[in-house]
Amino acid sequence: MSSVLSGLRGNLGKRNEEGDWRTPPFTGARGIKFWPWPGSSLAKKAGKWIMAAEIVETSRLYARTIADINPDWIESIGAHLLKKSWIEPHWEKNSGQVVAYENGTLYGLPVYGQRKVPFAPKDPVLAREIFIRSALVEGDFASQASFWRHNSTLIKEIQEMEHKSRRPDVLVDDETIFRFYDRNLGKEVFSTATLDKWLAEQQKKNPKALYMTRSQLMLHDASGITIEYFPKKLEVAGVPMAVFYNFDPGSPRDGVTLTVPIYALNQIKEEPMEWLVPGMVKEKVQALVKSLPQRLRRHFVPLPEWAKKFATSHEIPSGSLYDAVIQQAKRDFGIDIVREDFKLEQLQPHLFMNYKVVDVHGRQIGMSRSLPQLRSELSVLARENFQSIASQDAKVAEELTDQITDWSFGDLPEIMEIRRKGISLVGHPAVVDKGSYCSLEVFDDPIEARTRHFYGVRRLIRGRIKEQLKYLDKNLKDLQGAQIIGSTLSFSKQAFEDWTQLKNEVVDA
Repeated sequence: MSSVLSGLRGNLGKRNEEGDWRTPPFTGARGIKFWPWPGSSLAKKAGKWIMAAEIVETSRLYARTIADINPDWIESIGAHLLKKSWIEPHWEKNSGQVVAYENGTLYGLPVYGQRKVPFAPKDPVLAREIFIRSALVEGDFASQASFWRHNSTLIKEIQEMEHKSRRPDVLVDDETIFRFYDRNLGKEVFSTATLDKWLAEQQKKNPKALYMTRSQLMLHDASGITIEYFPKKLEVAGVPMAVFYNFDPGSPRDGVTLTVPIYALNQIKEEPMEWLVPGMVKEKVQALVKSLPQRLRRHFVPLPEWAKKFATSHEIPSGSLYDAVIQQAKRDFGIDIVREDFKLEQLQPHLFMNYKVVDVHGRQIGMSRSLPQLRSELSVLARENFQSIASQDAKVAEELTDQITDWSFGDLPEIMEIRRKGISLVGHPAVVDKGSYCSLEVFDDPIEARTRHFYGVRRLIRGRIKEQLKYLDKNLKDLQGAQIIGSTLSFSKQAFEDWTQLKNEVVDA
């Protein structure tokens, strides 16, 4: 059959994917349609590809003396006659080259398709352009070349400047970067392998040929965007927390995002967070003043200059930003502003701190611009994590005691220092009521600690005056009669109310 195939390649046939009994089941060379000869043993069970010794036309066009063939035979015997085309050339990072999908046809019959092949031998010019645009410009490239690390770092730094300054026009466009590589890169470079070879040759001639400079990558100066005004970390409640900047209006991550470890959530104070970061104080103050009623807003003209002066004189935040604006306005213009005059709902979301709460493994467990909302959802988990960390501090653990029935310990400090991986946390110890006994525990929230401490101390007092409580419980259960008498005595009315309150607090505890 191979000899027939080599001489009669025009008698090939491929079974049609669709059709019914009325249409020819096979398509031959140059688009002819035919049926297998009815007397053939393969008439009803022929495979996908067949070869015929002859094709005759009677009442229909028939293929006679047929046999099934392997399509690979067609390619091996008739390779020189195959017509090839390539589609969808694209860059592949893993293979480090531009590839395309190759289709092969013989006399119009598709022999194979979607075969992935290197594209550079077919069109080296287009392959080079795709390589530059996809790999070097778009950054879909894995390389340890020094120029690549240098340029990638520069671009990343400038992109961070864009996010911090909220200006998307600092970095040059992709076309400018493409022209740089197109101008400086050798014409023979179209893949990772050819780039490495070219770089090795350039080491002797011009090793910095592909190094881009900051001025080449920036459309305008951004010298005011420094780490001093846009820090990468903020120390909050004694904990260094990472800060991320994102310029993406409408996104929940737009603006400044503070990464908060869950154990420090309850220790964050809202007032320092009103200031965001120094580089954004001017913008926020401008927005705050614009939200004021006209009768107050008119005093701040020109507003950008006043906001800049305010930001410069308040580089170290203290207290509430809103109170600071109110006080500065009083000093400058003699006007009285109250907090309610600020229409905070008119401010853009990025002018409020975004909090991303993470667990000990760095996984996000909550995110919001509302600190009270996060605390209402995660305060219990935050306290548990904080107490777990406190128990791991040997010094603190020695002072925390369980099963206390009397004040058998010394003075209780107002705060405790908790050490964790070189970070100091502040804990608030308290005597906690456990029912029949008390325990010494440490809390991350001073208000929570005071509340628990009140009831804990009351439990210890009850343990000291058991007999007196029994007497009160036995003799002061029914004070209705005494209340009637006491209400008629105006001079002792307050004393009677105080006594009643004390009785309720002590006896009902």
